[in-house]
Amino acid sequence: MQSWRGALADFTALAASLADEDWRRESRCPGWSVADVVAHVIDLEGHFLGDPRASGQPAWEALPHVTTEMQRFIEVGVDARRGQPPTELLRELREVSDRREAQLQRADLTESVPWFVGEIPLAQLLWLRTFDIWTHEQDIRTAADRPGGLDSPAAAVVCERIRERLPAIWGKKVGAAATLQLVIAPPGPTGNWLLTVREGRAVYVDVAEPEVRIDIGWADLAARGAGRIPAAEVPVTIAGDVSLGRRLLAELPFTP
Repeated sequence: MQSWRGALADFTALAASLADEDWRRESRCPGWSVADVVAHVIDLEGHFLGDPRASGQPAWEALPHVTTEMQRFIEVGVDARRGQPPTELLRELREVSDRREAQLQRADLTESVPWFVGEIPLAQLLWLRTFDIWTHEQDIRTAADRPGGLDSPAAAVVCERIRERLPAIWGKKVGAAATLQLVIAPPGPTGNWLLTVREGRAVYVDVAEPEVRIDIGWADLAARGAGRIPAAEVPVTIAGDVSLGRRLLAELPFTP
């Protein structure tokens, strides 16, 4: 819960520091301005708070970046806030954050709560919300040329999430049988991860001879994992089986 709280506080502080022109800048999320990114965070925190969502439907033909049902669900709350001034978005962001904080003060983190499909433990929901909010903080920082926030507690949660997902990506999506070494450079979380494949399943090990080594900066790894930059544009060094390394970069994104 502390990481979620910190991620939302950092996101809000960044939004409050933006100049008027920053709100209009195009973000790394297709079809979204910086203001739309803020609207999205407001909408989802309100959704998990239990607030009623906007009832109207966007003009979908004017939103070609929306191609899936999940994206349609998300876009409704963003589109409903388009055209609102930054002062109003900031007011709503602070208000929904305060109400969500108050709701969670005495919450049982083991209780099951509604998710997009089914239910998940509240602790897992907050973990996933931390990932989403920190990633959107980076979206705004990139759009406004305001680098930072790479070594926060929320960034550590994002790194943990990527580490958790990597074996399935390497062993199943890539279908690799080789041993991978992924070296993550600062600023931000660092790592030297070794994955080997046993009986078709990728697992972390302490010692192994890698057949593929990828050196990548933390910010670039996080951005690619969130699908924010094309695989061909990720600055990396690949040693060993370069084609396998490139396939990992192609398959790395795992966000909706």
